[in-house]
Amino acid sequence: MLSSLSSILEHRSARSRAQFNLIYKLVIAGRRWRARLSERLVGAGHTDATFSALYALASAPTGLNQTELAERMGVTGSSLVRLLDVLEMQGQIRREAMVGDRRANLIRLQPAGAEAVRELDAVADRLRDEIFDGVSDERVTQLTELLDRLMERLAAGTVRVEEPGPEGAMQASAPA
Repeated sequence: MLSSLSSILEHRSARSRAQFNLIYKLVIAGRRWRARLSERLVGAGHTDATFSALYALASAPTGLNQTELAERMGVTGSSLVRLLDVLEMQGQIRREAMVGDRRANLIRLQPAGAEAVRELDAVADRLRDEIFDGVSDERVTQLTELLDRLMERLAAGTVRVEEPGPEGAMQASAPA
């Protein structure tokens, strides 16, 4: 017989359950945001992937190499190549051989890509306005500060680990 999630988690402290619920809801909210945004971007002739690539490039005026762009987008390099082919054919980006490493490409946003970012950001802005309707700026700032702290701790090498200290007491320390 399958147990319900609440019975599986009942041994946890109230704090642990609250943390679990927050993380779970963040994941679901992220998925729902992407789904709603994707629906609207398709209506504007784009996808979440094209918006993500163009937006990342718009935030890097000197351009990004493919590895940097893939990392910012959270995708693998091989899946990015097809997307870049399409964006380049549309004149929205340009790939240039990097100085010092002709095997690597520097990707730069082109004027058509910058215009697409402005149009797509307006679509995303309308969705954000709908989602945050009735939520105070103070609440948004508080949640943003909490998420910034969580993201810092989740970044590679910053999560603290517990190590035995004097007399077996546990001490928090940053990983080496």
